[in-house]
Amino acid sequence: MPKDPFLNVYHPMARPGNDFDVCHSANQSQPVPRVFHTHDFYEIYFLISGQPNIYIEEYEFSPQPGSVIIFPPGFMHRPALRPSNLTYERMYIHISRDCLNQMKTKDLAILPILEHCALYHRFLYLLDETLFAMCIETIKEVVLSTSLEPDPFDRQLNRLKIAMMLTCLCRFFQNKQGSEPEKPHHLLAQLISYINENLAEDLSLGHLSEHFFVSKHHMQRLFKERTQKTLHQYIVSKRIILAKNLLEDGHSPTETASLSGFKDYSGFYRVFKEETLLTPREYQASLKRQLPIK
Repeated sequence: MPKDPFLNVYHPMARPGNDFDVCHSANQSQPVPRVFHTHDFYEIYFLISGQPNIYIEEYEFSPQPGSVIIFPPGFMHRPALRPSNLTYERMYIHISRDCLNQMKTKDLAILPILEHCALYHRFLYLLDETLFAMCIETIKEVVLSTSLEPDPFDRQLNRLKIAMMLTCLCRFFQNKQGSEPEKPHHLLAQLISYINENLAEDLSLGHLSEHFFVSKHHMQRLFKERTQKTLHQYIVSKRIILAKNLLEDGHSPTETASLSGFKDYSGFYRVFKEETLLTPREYQASLKRQLPIK
């Protein structure tokens, strides 16, 4: 494949002042397997070529080139390539809730439309050729105009381009149903769904093994193959996501520890700081100061 100047270009949101970023990547061979992971922002993913399976929580999709996939904040996901000689090429945008809120006008708000897609698990849409081409060209333009020290005028123009593209996408999302996922009935899907619905309850391996009438070893092996995470890692990650939401809603750190399934506050404090680099109280204080949060 000839060298493309757009490929593997990434502009991280971690840079001060960034509330969106863009990326264009391609692999001719199987990339290193991604673990189940999540973000505090929306990821809008465009498949240009390749044959990936996309796992989002308990759901599985096999998108066609020309598809767009919405990865909402807090939803665990990962791609996995099926055997193929095709180049796996994709583009995506990462964009914060704050940035989406700032795009709101008197007549239109983009964020609630994306939240509606997440609520009803409408993650996957096959775009028409014209809209997909417009999205790809927009991302290429943003990539080209972005540098390590972006000009403030370019930055504003890029924001407007992204806002225009998202407006067109959201109109498409509202007019189309999207691919309604059929909730799979296999063990892994049931297991992930059960964990997500019972984060405050006992989720020990012994309890899960008894609940699903399956051995601990078999359950852990299947889960690791699908997610590249252990069951314990997944449960802790989901509990921390719940804890952050509870803290954002005004619950005290002590209440949050109990409501998110931690047996004691000291264990919650330690895990929360490991995952976020902040204590629970520092996290709440940073929300009030509107500082960037990991």
